[in-house]
Amino acid sequence: VATGVGLGRFGKLLKLVVSSCTRIAEAGWKEIASLERVRHLNASRCLLTNDYCRFLTDLGELTQLDVSACTLISESGFAQFGGMHLESIHLAGCKGVSSQGLRRAINDKYLRSIVLDACGGVNDESILLLGDCKKLELLSLSRCSGLTEKAAEGIAKMALVRLDLHGCAFVDD
Repeated sequence: VATGVGLGRFGKLLKLVVSSCTRIAEAGWKEIASLERVRHLNASRCLLTNDYCRFLTDLGELTQLDVSACTLISESGFAQFGGMHLESIHLAGCKGVSSQGLRRAINDKYLRSIVLDACGGVNDESILLLGDCKKLELLSLSRCSGLTEKAAEGIAKMALVRLDLHGCAFVDD
């Protein structure tokens, strides 16, 4: 997706995948934001910045967002997602994820699924924060190295249907 592609012509789209499209600039994110009906956006491995995150908030129908491996997003970018009604958010491999960022990024009234695989900033506090998400069914923490037994205690209190702890050091026999 480069500028001038005219995504507005696709106004009926419900799902858009721009994964690995590393040439999307400001004008391209503005075009994506004009797709008001999009409910699912996969922008993983894009050069999405904190500034460009503001355009995603214009997607009023968006319920599923995948920004995995968008390494340029930090707390201020994630914070912009907090006002959205996201049911599912994939942040795997995002270096800027932290407890503080998660606190601002999630809306506990809607969140059903969160993928935090390989997010080095995820820690016990992050897990305790997710405990407030009463609708949370899926939690993926694969290769999160900052978790301890305290996280396991917090996870045990959640009503999860699916849990991925692959490669987490606190998991033992």
